[in-house]
Amino acid sequence: MSWNWTRIARNVSAGVVAGIAGYASYWHQVAVAKLAGERDELAHVLPFSVDGLLVVASIAMVDARQEGRKPSWKTKVGFAAGIAASIGANVMSAHPTLLGRGVAAWPALALLLVVEILSSKGRLLKEARTTPVQQVEQQAQQAVDEAAASLPVPVSPAPTSEQGYSERHERRLRRGK
Repeated sequence: MSWNWTRIARNVSAGVVAGIAGYASYWHQVAVAKLAGERDELAHVLPFSVDGLLVVASIAMVDARQEGRKPSWKTKVGFAAGIAASIGANVMSAHPTLLGRGVAAWPALALLLVVEILSSKGRLLKEARTTPVQQVEQQAQQAVDEAAASLPVPVSPAPTSEQGYSERHERRLRRGK
């Protein structure tokens, strides 16, 4: 089994960012829920609904990208609502200075950016861009190459009918017919 260290580093880093965002968000949401007059037990479980929504939406967005699809509007709305609730709670429970609010907002913003980075493809480099016709030609050539590789003896391409006709005609002319 071959280890893909880039993928491992990416996933571990995304997990660390999500863990920090979840931890910070949890306590900020608990503080805001208590400030809003919620009972203690509800204040401590309410953050799981926000962070759970973020986890589900994040996974759905990354899965969509891996399958070559765009995330659904519902997924994007769910993720945006979770980020808004998280950033809102973080900022509301922060020290009432610009620096305090910026520091409190950072974990949720970092999570937003990580998910966006992981769920967006980016643009192809100019030399890597191919047209649909070129893609089909490449796939066809690959299929031919794979089929030829599986044959027991090398096979040369058959002449086209035009080539075959001209070769037969030349042989007849040499024989005098």
